[in-house]
Amino acid sequence: ISGLPDTPPLYEIHVNSPRMEGCHLRAGTIARGGIRFSDRPDDYRTEILDLMKTQTVKNAIIVPTGAKGGFIVKSRRGASADANEGVTAYRTLINAMLDLTDNLTPSGITHPPLVKVMDTDGPYLVVAADKGTATFSDLANKIAIEREFWLGDAFASGGEHGYDHKRLGITARGAWESARRHLREMERDPDRGAPVTMVGIGDMSGDVFGNGLLQSRNLKLIAAFDHRNIFIDPDPDLATSFAERKRLFEMPRSSWADYDRKILSAGGGVFRRGQKRIELSKQARTALGIDADAMDGESLIAAILRAPVDLLYNGGIGTYVRASKESDAEVGDHANDACRITANELRAKVVVEGGNLGLTQNARIEYALAGGRINTDAIDNSAGVDMSDHEVNLKILLEPALTRNAMSIDERNAILAACGDEIAAQVIADNHDQALSLSLEQIRSRSRLSIFRDHAQAIEARGLTHQGEALLPSREALHERHARYPGLTRPELAIVTAYTKIDLAKRLANSPLAGDPYLAARFLKPYFPSDLSKRFSSDVEQHRLRRELIATGAVNELVDLAGSTFIERLVRDHGADGDSALRAWIVGSGVLAANDCAQELKSATRGVSANAEFGSFLALERACRGAASWALARIDQIAPITTIVAQYRLGLEKLYSEFEPMLAADERDRFERIYRDLRRDIGDGELAHRLARITFAEHLLEVLNVSFANQIEPKRVAEIYFRLSDAIGFAWLQDALEAADSDDRWERRATVEMGAELRAVRIRLCRTTLEIGLPSTAEAIEQLKSRHEREFAEINRLFSDLKTLSAPNLPALQVAIRAVSKLAGTG
Repeated sequence: ISGLPDTPPLYEIHVNSPRMEGCHLRAGTIARGGIRFSDRPDDYRTEILDLMKTQTVKNAIIVPTGAKGGFIVKSRRGASADANEGVTAYRTLINAMLDLTDNLTPSGITHPPLVKVMDTDGPYLVVAADKGTATFSDLANKIAIEREFWLGDAFASGGEHGYDHKRLGITARGAWESARRHLREMERDPDRGAPVTMVGIGDMSGDVFGNGLLQSRNLKLIAAFDHRNIFIDPDPDLATSFAERKRLFEMPRSSWADYDRKILSAGGGVFRRGQKRIELSKQARTALGIDADAMDGESLIAAILRAPVDLLYNGGIGTYVRASKESDAEVGDHANDACRITANELRAKVVVEGGNLGLTQNARIEYALAGGRINTDAIDNSAGVDMSDHEVNLKILLEPALTRNAMSIDERNAILAACGDEIAAQVIADNHDQALSLSLEQIRSRSRLSIFRDHAQAIEARGLTHQGEALLPSREALHERHARYPGLTRPELAIVTAYTKIDLAKRLANSPLAGDPYLAARFLKPYFPSDLSKRFSSDVEQHRLRRELIATGAVNELVDLAGSTFIERLVRDHGADGDSALRAWIVGSGVLAANDCAQELKSATRGVSANAEFGSFLALERACRGAASWALARIDQIAPITTIVAQYRLGLEKLYSEFEPMLAADERDRFERIYRDLRRDIGDGELAHRLARITFAEHLLEVLNVSFANQIEPKRVAEIYFRLSDAIGFAWLQDALEAADSDDRWERRATVEMGAELRAVRIRLCRTTLEIGLPSTAEAIEQLKSRHEREFAEINRLFSDLKTLSAPNLPALQVAIRAVSKLAGTG
């Protein structure tokens, strides 16, 4: 439809009756999201659309893409809707959605009666609880079961036999992974040392806020507010205030009005949000950093949002911060117009968004550019959707066993309950990985800004973003701000990362790669609890979302470890297609056992500085890049991945213990430098040693290629391969090439091409030296030198000249590499 300000969702259902109106918006055929009881009758679709777009980004880490539904109850002579009318409206919406949705039966896909189907089959429809519908999941599941919808009680997550998010505290625990990441990079520990001062949006009865304020005993909550009350405690006692927060959390339907006033610090109080005048004590004014001795409720909320604290924690509903160049009308949340502030007024050092849309995206970017630490709501509160997705997929996994009477429904429910803690740990690990990934991406963006911009444009060109929506600012805008803020902000990177995952997962799910048995073993089986993967192994392999689960798992591991531009760089640097680049990553990281190493690094770097942690993970990423480049250049695209990974991993493990004594001159210096840096950063000498060896894996894989192709003992090939570096200076050339690397697209491509030529020359000379046939490596290399005395003399002369330069440029390095190529050609 031309002229619309935004691209609509893929599917949109509207339901209208004399008593209610509702809509359900889906970004794809496999989509999930909550159903909201909206209090915005005039623009509820705008609210739902904005939330659906946020949900789409949030769902990048799970199989379904974003969806959101909502409904209103039409007013009757000015009376407000009661709970029963909300339930009736919800029933109407759910039944109407199922009226238009395909079903999956033992005989195959069935279409709904009286519906003309003009698109492809679409039986996947999953909903969830949301604002105003937190207790409605069982109602939706009852409707689905009565209508024999194939998902049964997997239709609405979080019901009687699902995971209780508030009891598990899963969303808040995930949000606190973001908080811990920010504080760690400030050299702060939220659990010990100086207390973390904070203000908050929400109250202790709420899931996200209540659980969030119980994640540490070292928090000084000086102020908070919800839709009813304003709470101020200028200098709380840590132990006493924690105990009181816990009491309120455990009290049904508590509010700040239930807080024990006797334990408030001097100058504290609890006030109604609607008060026209609230007297403020000297202590409260000092804590909030304000001068006014009295304010109305909305102005006091704005003052709380501006407070000079360590952390602003959003566990509520509403948009409270906009960019300075945005208007309240553009925000759309008119209920909070009176208390909303602009991003440049924020004085908190860290913002964590446990709730949705607490800040506009432009506000997040403006705050980050000014030095604030923030991700996005889609990063901070993604644990809830992650947990719900595990629940749905577990129920889908166990449905065939129920159908064939291999288990009872009570046994299934017991299995689901027993898996809760293991799945929650897996979900929290996802949040940890995402927060760490954004920190690594910030470092990469400082030296690779142009490829992030090119990558974002490629995603936009593929039609994944909404019409007219740019993932990143223009090149000119990025260049203009470079002097005051190098690289990209975390909110920008969060969006790029999410769309990268959406893009790659879609491509991989539709690729023949997703059917490879190796990927099922590596990414599908670990998704489910280990006991269930063994007990129901055949059902795991036949899971209805098998390909999507594989693709999502593979892409999450890839992007979290190696970054959002990893595949884009492989494609651009090597002239490969996307499928080949993805396959190269899978092979290369599998041969290196990169995920196992990453898990060890996470444990080993818990007590070290953030910068030391980054150094170790970036070293692993470089090793993965080298291994993927090797796989692109050397591995047959149709060879079974399982066979390749097993063969080369075994060969690598053997060479790891043998190659170090073979290193000489610059190559030995390089290895020892890498090891020393890692040893200093990690603290674990054994792990540092292992990671240093992995950084040489690309060389060892080249050695194994020659060994396997010529049926020569790998150790013999390795001796010649590494001793040639002493004779010719391959390691020095490689270091010089890496130092000459540039963010310029063409210079980068030239560097890659020259590096590939250098590796090919080294392999050819290795083969030539092996063909000489002398048992002694030193004698064989001397024989090579005597045969090509003139060429070696020219190479030595060029190297002597190059080493007088402070930083050899690409033309100079190209001359040297071509001279070595001539030597290999004469061989």
